[in-house]
Amino acid sequence: MPAKIRFGAIAGTATVVLFLLFYWIDRPLVNHPALWWGSMILYLVFMYRAVKSAAPGDFRSALQPAFLTFVVANALFYLFYYLLFGVFDPGLVDLQRETMVSDPRFGQAFENYDLKVTLGNTFFRYCYSLIGGFILSLGVAAAARR
Repeated sequence: MPAKIRFGAIAGTATVVLFLLFYWIDRPLVNHPALWWGSMILYLVFMYRAVKSAAPGDFRSALQPAFLTFVVANALFYLFYYLLFGVFDPGLVDLQRETMVSDPRFGQAFENYDLKVTLGNTFFRYCYSLIGGFILSLGVAAAARR
């Protein structure tokens, strides 16, 4: 198995395990922004390792393993997200709405916002996340090639 896919699978699995750990500790913690943003550290570590394990080359050859690692990791995470929020515990969506409405940055803007988790909107969120993943990959590739 190529390193970029292996590291992506490891990063995705580690992220899922991290979220499950917080889910088992206290269900509402799954919606905490620090967990969501903090899980990016796992992605960054394994993206960096994928670039370092690739053959030396130009910037473009460093970008490809970093981005593919992100794609694989995030695919695993969004599969987990759909299963947890959409199938096994849809009540997490209500907790998510309460968290967003009570946040002074969002206020009442999300009170009537549809956060329902379907296969279609989960796939859209995954595709949308690839934009941010590409930007992260640019940074990782630049850092790893120095």
